[in-house]
Amino acid sequence: LLLFFIFIGMLMSSPISPLLLIGLFSPFVSLVLYIWEPLFWSLYILGLSLYVIIWCLYGRWHNIATTLGITLRIIILAINLIITWFLQWIWTGLEDYQKKRILTFLSPGEDPLNTGYQVNQAQIAVGSGQWNGQGLFQGSQTQLQMIPEQHTDFIFSALSEETGFLGSAFVVLLFTILIIRILLVAARTQNTTQFYFCTGIAAMFLCHAFINIGMNMGLMPVTGLPLPLISYGGTAMIIQLVGLGLVEGIHLKQNRQRFFSGVA
Repeated sequence: LLLFFIFIGMLMSSPISPLLLIGLFSPFVSLVLYIWEPLFWSLYILGLSLYVIIWCLYGRWHNIATTLGITLRIIILAINLIITWFLQWIWTGLEDYQKKRILTFLSPGEDPLNTGYQVNQAQIAVGSGQWNGQGLFQGSQTQLQMIPEQHTDFIFSALSEETGFLGSAFVVLLFTILIIRILLVAARTQNTTQFYFCTGIAAMFLCHAFINIGMNMGLMPVTGLPLPLISYGGTAMIIQLVGLGLVEGIHLKQNRQRFFSGVA
C-alpha cells in the first residue's frame, strides 16, 4: 500500500498527460462504485464505453486518433471491466483477520468488543480530548490502557485525548510544513533523479500520516502503518530518517552550488 502511494505521488509529479493520468485512476473509481452501488458502476462502465467508441470513431474520421491512443483506451476500459473480478479474486485469497479488518472499517459498530474494539476506543479517545485535551499523562482512555498499541499504531488517538484538537492540529500542521519543504526542495532541483527522490519521500510521509491519522479516526482501515517520527518503532523510523537525510543532502548540494555560483 505504501509503495503504491509513493508510485502515484511520483507519477502525478511527472510530465504525464492529464488525460492519461485520469485514465489510470479510472479503475479505482470503478472499484469504489462497484462496492458502493453496482447500478452506478454499470452506468459508469456504459458511459466509459460510449466515450471510447465515440472517441475512436471521431478520431478516425478526422485522422487524429493513433493506434497507440486507441489501444490505451481499450486497455483502460478492459481494466475497468475486470477490476471487479480481480477484487473478488483478492477477497477469496485474504486471511480471515484481513477480511475482518476491512469489514470492521466498513461497519465498525458490528462487533465493538472484538474486531471493532481498536477503532471504537480510538474514536472515543479522539473525541474525549475536545479542544484542549485532558492534559499530558491524564487521558482516561490512555492511562487505563483502553487503547491498544497506543505507542505505535494508535499514538495519534492518545495524543488527541491528552492535547485535544489544538495539539492534534499542531501535529498535522508540522507534517504539512515538512511535506511542503520537501516539495520545495524538489521544485528547486535540476536533476530528474533528485526530483523523483524528493517527491517519492514526500509521498511516503503523506501516505504514512494520512493513513495513520485516518485509521485513528475511523476513516481508514487499520493497516499497522506508524505515525512518522512520532510512533515508537525501529525499521520505520530508520527508513524515515534515511529519507529525510537524502532530502537534506539534496538541499545542501543546491545551497552549495548557489553559494559557489554567487562567489564566481
